[in-house]
Amino acid sequence: MKRFGRRVLTGLLAAVLLFCLPVVHAADDRTEVPLYRLESGQAAAEQLYALGLMRGSAVLPDGSPDFALTRTLNRLEAMVLIVRLLGGEQEALEANYAHPFDDVPQWGAPYVGYAYHHGISNGLGKSFGAAQTITLNEFLTQLLRSMGYRDVNWLDPYPLAGQLGLYYPTAGDGFFRADAAVICLDALNCPLSPGESTLFDLLKRSGAVSPDQEAPAGVFVPGPVPPLVAGFDAEAGDGLLAQMYQAVSGHAESIAVRAPEEQLAALEEQLSAASGGLSSPFSDASGLTVCQVPGQLQAAPAYLDTGRVMAWLEGRATNLSWNDLRLLESARSLHASLVTPDMSEYDQVKAFHDWLALNVTYDPSGDALPEDDALRSATGALLDRRASSDGFARAFDLLCYFSGIDCLRVTGASGGGFHAWNKVKLGGQWYAVDAALDCAVSSASGNRGVRYDYFLISDGQMARDHSWTQWPFWPAAAPEQGSEQE
Repeated sequence: MKRFGRRVLTGLLAAVLLFCLPVVHAADDRTEVPLYRLESGQAAAEQLYALGLMRGSAVLPDGSPDFALTRTLNRLEAMVLIVRLLGGEQEALEANYAHPFDDVPQWGAPYVGYAYHHGISNGLGKSFGAAQTITLNEFLTQLLRSMGYRDVNWLDPYPLAGQLGLYYPTAGDGFFRADAAVICLDALNCPLSPGESTLFDLLKRSGAVSPDQEAPAGVFVPGPVPPLVAGFDAEAGDGLLAQMYQAVSGHAESIAVRAPEEQLAALEEQLSAASGGLSSPFSDASGLTVCQVPGQLQAAPAYLDTGRVMAWLEGRATNLSWNDLRLLESARSLHASLVTPDMSEYDQVKAFHDWLALNVTYDPSGDALPEDDALRSATGALLDRRASSDGFARAFDLLCYFSGIDCLRVTGASGGGFHAWNKVKLGGQWYAVDAALDCAVSSASGNRGVRYDYFLISDGQMARDHSWTQWPFWPAAAPEQGSEQE
């Protein structure tokens, strides 16, 4: 985990970032499919396509297959996918088994005949339901039957699927081609019934894939996860805020603070005052909504744009808004352009600082605006190239996050008004960084050239023209040599 006391697992993060969609607009709020399922589905579909077990529905302008992952499947399409997954397409086309259904188009008859002949599907009476949208439980049932598990309860195939290690989305979230691709890829490593042989072993024996082919490892699916609910027994004074900070840093959606009934009102006042002040200690959140229930306080954090992106990358959120998706893609692309494998953490932090200082116009007036204003967002810094100090601090924080470098956003005051900057940890030591004040381009100046007046300095140096609440659980920036760290 990345925040104070936690660090991102860089391998996990890299796995997520490799699953980028070729059609970005599919992850817009205008689609029903959560972003994490689209990305995992794309990665799974590409592996199945490489094995010859899945085809695209069309060809994209760049020549790659379009797997139509945002679409649902009808029962006929699902059966074609399963027959190909079994390596049975050639047999289906050559044998052209008969079937009793009257609603199957001619092109789909061999696949339905194969399924009927092998007992995978018995249809819906006289009809197969070819054009009917298939549900998750129906798809899992047909897939499990194709693997030899004939006594599957089609209303509740989930216990068996879970036992075999098959991923499936949370019930009620819809079922899409993206989900089917992930399920099919997982199925390749599942045992057939009866015995230890896997579906992939069957494909190698039948010649559907090369005998030398290694079984695919599957794809990383970052969610869904249950809403993260943190809970702790309240401690007085700064102890309460320290525990709340840890819960917010873990991107909890809901936080339960347990305390004796007679202490709840005072604790609620303490939390509300901290979250509403200019120097809020909860650097991933813009504030807390706190209410009393019997025996505890319920706190609901409202996260900043960067916090929402980080929560998604950690599997704490199932979707991103269109603006947050743009921020993720922009930060990912910029990070990739700035960082090379041979760079030290110092080199990376300096690259982030320099890029922001040289490429983003600093507009201090934005710090007086609401926290959701574009000038105060990381999107303002990375996409619009114009931001307040808060936009600089959030963008710097997010870039460090992609590198797995501990960093936090500090809020306080400078120049008579609200101001935000960062603390970053290098070589076991914390340093203060204010990329906004080192910015070479401001609303009042067009000069070029980066400065290092506020780069990797101590709290004492920063305190010359910055003020903030030094919460006891925040790390102190007190390097012996200031910005000379290498």
